[in-house]
Amino acid sequence: MINLYNTLIASLSIHRVGNKSRNEGMFLSEQPYKLDDEITPLLKEFFL
Repeated sequence: MINLYNTLIASLSIHRVGNKSRNEGMFLSEQPYKLDDEITPLLKEFFL
């Protein structure tokens, strides 16, 4: 089991890449997403 106790996610930017066949471009976030105590453990579990 991996110990994630000391892991820190400093910031999170969310971007979306569109569908090329629909001529959708990239959608880039203008600011980092505001993390809170509820979402941070979920992100650690999913990504790390």
